[in-house]
Amino acid sequence: MIMAAVVPPGLITGFLKFAIHDSYDIPKLVLHFVGLFLTVALPEELFFRGILLRGLDKRFTRKWIPLVISSVAFGLMHWNNVSGLSTQITYISLAAVAGMGYGWAYRKSGNNLLAAILVHTLVDWIWKLCLAG
Repeated sequence: MIMAAVVPPGLITGFLKFAIHDSYDIPKLVLHFVGLFLTVALPEELFFRGILLRGLDKRFTRKWIPLVISSVAFGLMHWNNVSGLSTQITYISLAAVAGMGYGWAYRKSGNNLLAAILVHTLVDWIWKLCLAG
């Protein structure tokens, strides 16, 4: 679902380009997945879903408001990952949409952070494997 929401706009804007490689080193791919899990997805999901979204959920009766706030914050956190205003706006927008998906996975799993962490890891891993941004 997340990939369907972010890949087409990413390709249309030119932010993403297909970059499928001829061969893959399986042990290296597994190590890369574990690295993304531990150093990117885990800390980001602990904060944005585990602390921010969970805390906002306690303060708002309309459940879409915390999801939007935490997703926009997640998007904004990616501001400095690229340069150039138009590229930054594209990245922020795509990251915010991805954040909505991670929040959805978190909620649909009964607020299980592992679900959000795994989805986040898979999205980042597939992005690095098949898309260049």
